[in-house]
Amino acid sequence: KIPDVVAEYITSLLAQSRQGQKDIQPLSTRAGLALARAARAWAFLEGRQHVEPGDIQKIAVSVIAHRLGGRFGVNQGKLWAQELLKKTSVPV
Repeated sequence: KIPDVVAEYITSLLAQSRQGQKDIQPLSTRAGLALARAARAWAFLEGRQHVEPGDIQKIAVSVIAHRLGGRFGVNQGKLWAQELLKKTSVPV
């Protein structure tokens, strides 16, 4: 399950990607759904039936780097994804 606080965190990440740099390809709703699915899988592998904000942080770069990088490539997307995670406050 994805608690409301984690869903709001995903939404915040999507919104933050739409602020600032004009070179960055903003994250779509589909990117948020991909984050949620990957986080569910990660939580399952960790033996939990619920997703925690830390799960999002662990998988986000791998899930969204190619989306953020766009024409600049995955490596640049990884850098932007890491920056996005730093800019977005993590719920407690």
